[in-house]
Amino acid sequence: NKPIVLNYDGHDSHETVGMQRVAFDMGVILFAFPSKTTHKTQPLDVCVFSSVQDAWSLHCDRRVAEGITMDRYNVIHEYLRVRHGMTPELVRTAFRKTGIYPLNP
Repeated sequence: NKPIVLNYDGHDSHETVGMQRVAFDMGVILFAFPSKTTHKTQPLDVCVFSSVQDAWSLHCDRRVAEGITMDRYNVIHEYLRVRHGMTPELVRTAFRKTGIYPLNP
């Protein structure tokens, strides 16, 4: 019963009539961030992905040191071990850091 909001980079190649039509038909609200501003305005880039990337890098280094080869057969299984770092609180922190919510112009 809650709307689905898709946040995405507002680059011209992403804003197509086809994408808008599918989103409308599926009841998805599109929210485009201004192009070339992701380093400041995209909350997942600002906080969440960097945190998960750091955890993933440490995990991979640890597994390789243990003699485990990281390959296409185990990458998803291994990644699932670090994704828990993507928490609702981290997402809220990202929106605060960017000033999107609560609004901080």
